[in-house]
Formats: sequence, C-alpha cells, structure tokens
Amino acid sequence: MQSEKTSRHPFDDAPLPDGGGVQARARCQPAGALLGVADEQFERTKIPGAVEAYQKILNHMNNGLTRERYNTLRRFPYIMAPTLVVWGRQDSTNALELGEKTAELIPNAKLVVIEDCDHFVPTEKPEEFNKALLEFL
Repeated sequence: MQSEKTSRHPFDDAPLPDGGGVQARARCQPAGALLGVADEQFERTKIPGAVEAYQKILNHMNNGLTRERYNTLRRFPYIMAPTLVVWGRQDSTNALELGEKTAELIPNAKLVVIEDCDHFVPTEKPEEFNKALLEFL
C-alpha cells in the first residue's frame, strides 16, 4: 500500500509528490510547459481568502520572532557544504539583510547580490544567476 500519492511527469521518471507544487514540477518541465503551471497557480488566487492567507504566511515567515522560535538561523552554522547564497537587491519577500545574515552564519558561504532584481532571481536575471552559479561551482 502506497502512503504518499505520487504522479509521474512525462519528462522525468522521478516520482513527484502531489504536494510538491510549482518548484517540484518546474524542475523537470521545458520552459513552455510552465505556462500551465502559472495558470494553475493563478487559479488558486481566486479561492476566497487564499491571497490573504498567503500574505499571513509570508508575514509569519519574515517575522524575526518566528525565525527565532523555529531556530532557522541557529541551524545555519551546522551547514558544512560550501553554499552559494544568491539574493536580489530589491527582494520584496525577504529583505537583503536576511541574505547577508544567512551568508554570515553558514561557514564557507558566498553571497552574491543581483542588482535590479526582486525575489525570483533565476527567473528575473537568468544570465546573472547562471554566471554566479558557474563561478561558484
């Protein structure tokens, strides 16, 4: 008996959890196929209260007391892998200060700040993101 519902994507043999959302599906879809994912996500915004609930989640996640309560930042010093932290200077979801703190707390982390960029760096500035990633690797 299978405990987790999964679906198979035609472009990838790896099972994807139904709850994987946009990121799980986006990793294995050609760029044109993402339009359907965007439409699906937009439809969710029409659910009464969905946008307000999402904003509450973001506010909760961006609250310093929440981070302290869930020990998010406290765990960063235990990350032993070299880490690239890429942040948009104009990130309206997570302030640049959080990116700076993240890079400061993770040993061997490198912070790259992308100018004129908001939260979705790989989408908004793919050339700059790819350059930073290739230089890091």
